[in-house]
Amino acid sequence: MGNDISLKTDVFYQKMRHLMSNNVLRSTMMPMTNRTKVEAGGLSMALAMPFNNGELTVGVDGDQANHDANSTMKMMMGGMSMNTATNFFNRVERDRYSIFTEWTGSVSEGVLVELGARYTHIWSDAGNVGLSSDNMMMANSNDMYQMQETNADNFNALERIKTYSMVDLVAEIQYQAASDLTVNVGVARKNRAPTYQELYIWHGSKANAGFADGKTYMGNLGLDVETAYQADFSLDWHSVDAYVTPSAFYHYVENYIMGQASGSGMSADLKWDNTDAQFFGAELEAGYRFSDNLRTDASVNYVRGMRVNALNGDDDLYRIAPLNGRLQLTYEESSWSTSMEGVFVADQGDVAGYNEEHSTKGYMQLNLRAQYEPCKGLVIATGMENVLDEQRYNHLGGYQDHIVTNEDGTPGVRNFLPGRNMYATMGYSW
Repeated sequence: MGNDISLKTDVFYQKMRHLMSNNVLRSTMMPMTNRTKVEAGGLSMALAMPFNNGELTVGVDGDQANHDANSTMKMMMGGMSMNTATNFFNRVERDRYSIFTEWTGSVSEGVLVELGARYTHIWSDAGNVGLSSDNMMMANSNDMYQMQETNADNFNALERIKTYSMVDLVAEIQYQAASDLTVNVGVARKNRAPTYQELYIWHGSKANAGFADGKTYMGNLGLDVETAYQADFSLDWHSVDAYVTPSAFYHYVENYIMGQASGSGMSADLKWDNTDAQFFGAELEAGYRFSDNLRTDASVNYVRGMRVNALNGDDDLYRIAPLNGRLQLTYEESSWSTSMEGVFVADQGDVAGYNEEHSTKGYMQLNLRAQYEPCKGLVIATGMENVLDEQRYNHLGGYQDHIVTNEDGTPGVRNFLPGRNMYATMGYSW
């Protein structure tokens, strides 16, 4: 099609089967297995061409995904066992269709502009769900079974087809203020539709999109689309031996989706719901080369997430990373390099009271790494992480069981960070 016009096309397809169990590597009073199936495919096409001192790209993309999940559980009651089967997600389908355009070009000397727009339509649906038992007499006397059966009937009676239409917009200006200084300013409007889990969890479940917090969540078919209004600012200063890149951001999110107190009578701790929220923070990256062989790199990150107009002043959002940083010293020769890295994490006391989230202490961690290239394309790497084998908690880490109480009186046993870890890898590229 010519040197100045290009067409890029991507196609993907996946088919996955997954089996999980809570009793293969550990003992439990309630053995459970879960089988999930996913089949998905998608297509994207983008046409790029010169336009008005820049490049214009127009394109379409879309994908379709189907999900099923079935679980079985064995419970003991009065010395007798009861096996139950739950149709957790049944014929869940989610289709996404999108059209987009973007233009990047120079509007004057030293000023580069990027403009973009995207329209997305999402359609989703879910089939009827239910549960069964091999001992209906015991099942009928089990309160949990009866509650789940009621929840299934209520879910099946609802209209489960959901459609969302979203418009994303972005504008970014890059200004070359000096030969060694670049200024970037950006604004955007971005959207996120609810996931199928946030919509279609029909009874208390720990399927919570990776939170692994031990709590149970309930879906909400009334969820609205998240809409984020974003503003970002950054500087990029660099010389032959040094660089500094500070940045700051502010995001206001309408209808932010988060787990909130579910209310009485529901078999869940939390229910997915909308609220308004704001995020703001800053980041700094810097580095300096002492010689041809020795350099140092550092970074610091801070973010704060808050609910807007929260009740009782409980405005801290759930699972927000604390202030953290990294300092690395690297020595390198033509075929090998070695580095020493220090990771620094501050206390996190801005925690979500509504979710009984508890604070975490800060920590420091030492990592050592080395890399060797004996011949072109062959790279051997080795390292040791958490050299001092510190037992610390990652604030974003998961919990083992929210029923157990911690020393500070808050629920949950947070998982430790991995201990000392040694690794070696080898790769070859050509």
